[in-house]
Amino acid sequence: MARFNQQKRGHKIIDTNHMSTLDFLSYFNAVINFSFGTLKFKYQNNLRMEDKLKSDLLKLEIF
Repeated sequence: MARFNQQKRGHKIIDTNHMSTLDFLSYFNAVINFSFGTLKFKYQNNLRMEDKLKSDLLKLEIF
């Protein structure tokens, strides 16, 4: 009964078995974009760390 009421109000219940293809693709796309975003973020952080190390080495060479 509670589930029937939720569907009447228009709440989306995620059910992968009865998901339409378009819904599934947009869900999949969101997951992929999220994982690529986190990878890109980690990569950028690594680049910043490398820059910091290089500048530290340059400071050491100056003195």
